[in-house]
Amino acid sequence: MLTKFLSIGAAAMLLVQSGYSQSSQAKAGDLVSLSEGITIRVTKAAKSPFGSVKVKGEPLVVVLELDAGKKNARLGYKLGTDAAWSDIYLEGGDKRFGPRAVVEDFSSWGNDNDKEVEVLDPKDKTVGASLQFRGKGSLYLLFDVPSEQARTQKKLTIVIETIESTAQEHTVVVTL
Repeated sequence: MLTKFLSIGAAAMLLVQSGYSQSSQAKAGDLVSLSEGITIRVTKAAKSPFGSVKVKGEPLVVVLELDAGKKNARLGYKLGTDAAWSDIYLEGGDKRFGPRAVVEDFSSWGNDNDKEVEVLDPKDKTVGASLQFRGKGSLYLLFDVPSEQARTQKKLTIVIETIESTAQEHTVVVTL
């Protein structure tokens, strides 16, 4: 009886945990499942769309490739230059860096897919974003890494919430 009760309790704990928050660790290029057919892959960009954005240190462009297949997906996150407030930040050595600029590229947006470079204002603690898309799309993020941190191993932390279909918070830590 006690064993059956513990088994039911353990199963309930797993369901509660998987329903609200999930964590994953990956390497650059790995495909990570967020929920019900929504995946993310993180890579370093071969070419930067941020040519007009000035940086003080070394530019690092990271691409978040999202794929929802044929489903409609809606994701939420906060983005800001202050890594303490941003849901997406870079860690190098003992420092954390928020992104300096972002470009959203989602073909399902049709004419609204302007691929505009948005430079984030350091005065804004965070910018809340909600992405609604179908199929594939990408977020390009520019990080301004101080020259002394350029050669250190880096990790990108992404905290993102799937809103549509299943409401869950996902934390993905990617070694670049």
